[in-house]
Amino acid sequence: QRRLLETALFRDVSVVPAALDTAAGTADLAVHVVERRPAYTEIGVGVGSRERVRGLFAWGHNNLGGTGQRLAVSARPYLVYERILPAEGGKSTPQFNWRLDLLHTHPHFLGERLRLESNLYYEKQTRGTSGLNLTSFGLAAGSRFRTGRDLLHLVTAQIEIVDPALHPDAPD
Repeated sequence: QRRLLETALFRDVSVVPAALDTAAGTADLAVHVVERRPAYTEIGVGVGSRERVRGLFAWGHNNLGGTGQRLAVSARPYLVYERILPAEGGKSTPQFNWRLDLLHTHPHFLGERLRLESNLYYEKQTRGTSGLNLTSFGLAAGSRFRTGRDLLHLVTAQIEIVDPALHPDAPD
């Protein structure tokens, strides 16, 4: 039931015994599923103390070519309002930041139990306390696999290129 729900292809899964043979110690199981559409879109708006106003725009597909592979594209623009290098008379101006992600999941990479997840991303952040604008481009790839019912292992590698630039409101 858990493995079927983890595919994100079903909204509900139930497994019930259909025929019990107590003498042989066996049972036939009936699996009932409620499917969900494989493609989806998401749109969201939020507010917070760090990211004052933020949005989310995403599109994804949970069953590329009937293989169970997932692909998702998301954009998260947000507005940050903080003082650049807090000091006497320092400016507090709103800064527009964003993050773009391209995520891919291969559920059975190199066999049945190994799942490969990758994320290619591009991000722009304002760091008011250091007076920097950071532009990042990176790739993260990893896997998760179970070696028991309650034991999940995560292994991830990431490479990131960060280009720091002095914020226009920061003092020289």
